[in-house]
Amino acid sequence: MSNDIDGIGLATVDLMANITHEVHDLSLRPVGYGGYSDIYKAVWRSPYGDMQVAVKVIRTLPMPPGLDNMPRVLRREISVWKKLLHRNIHIMCGFYEGYGSAPALVSPWYENGDINSYVRRHAADPNVDMLKFRLFADIMNGLKFLHDHCIIHGDIKGGNVLISDDNVARLCDFGLSRLLLEHSQSITHTGVKGTSRWMAAELLLVDGAQHSYATDIWASGCLLIEVWSDVLPYHTKANNHQVILALSREELPSRPDNMPDVTWTIVVACCNFVAKDRTSPSHLAAFISHHLIIHRVYGMVSEATSNLNHIFNPWRSHSGAQSTYVDRIF
Repeated sequence: MSNDIDGIGLATVDLMANITHEVHDLSLRPVGYGGYSDIYKAVWRSPYGDMQVAVKVIRTLPMPPGLDNMPRVLRREISVWKKLLHRNIHIMCGFYEGYGSAPALVSPWYENGDINSYVRRHAADPNVDMLKFRLFADIMNGLKFLHDHCIIHGDIKGGNVLISDDNVARLCDFGLSRLLLEHSQSITHTGVKGTSRWMAAELLLVDGAQHSYATDIWASGCLLIEVWSDVLPYHTKANNHQVILALSREELPSRPDNMPDVTWTIVVACCNFVAKDRTSPSHLAAFISHHLIIHRVYGMVSEATSNLNHIFNPWRSHSGAQSTYVDRIF
């Protein structure tokens, strides 16, 4: 695949976006549901061999001919998204036609699911905190890539972070929420609009405010709360009205009881009510990488100390008064 990527992560080959005739064995019923879509499972006959894929079908409303331009816009956007190649960005294989008026989005199927379900399955892992940090660093690297290519995600939350088969976090559905919002008369939406819990204050309180790089950062802080503690942002607020009221009072999301200082520091750096003062994906990725290195070195030193103490244990007197060689070093 590297032969198809240029120096900035864009595909240099013109792979066809319409892969309808290459998709087969589509599941008879949806295997999952989103707020605006139904997810089917299928097989794509790709240039690299057969692979399992997810087919995301947008729920559309009947529109008079000539008035609904969403299918055309969505095809164009998919063609752009398909060219974005990065380790932490979910791959767009192309689109599939035949379900409704809008083209369905086709992307690789990951058995690991989204980041929340993945972390829950690893809850008993003694190093689960470091796993969370590593996955969040993945997300920040992916977000930096999007921002470097002038793309605002617009809907960062746990459900939009998938874990690949090689356990890497990958952002998905970037830009899709904006597109669907612009064509809201064409689609149907189910469920509560819970995304407001991840939305920056200005988006809910300022007339005409638009998603921006800074609102992506706010949402990233809320995502960290969600992933770290398995609670929703503003989990102490019962509904969206209370969330909006808290934002109007410049109240930060409540700090979960199990969140350590270093993690809360990241949340606060993201969820700054002054948009221009929020941190950046590159700073967050660097900070987390530094923290992971320190943790790794500390673990190596601790293990070495334990091994040396075991080796030189006979030097210790029975009374324990005489210090060991290891004691004098460390």
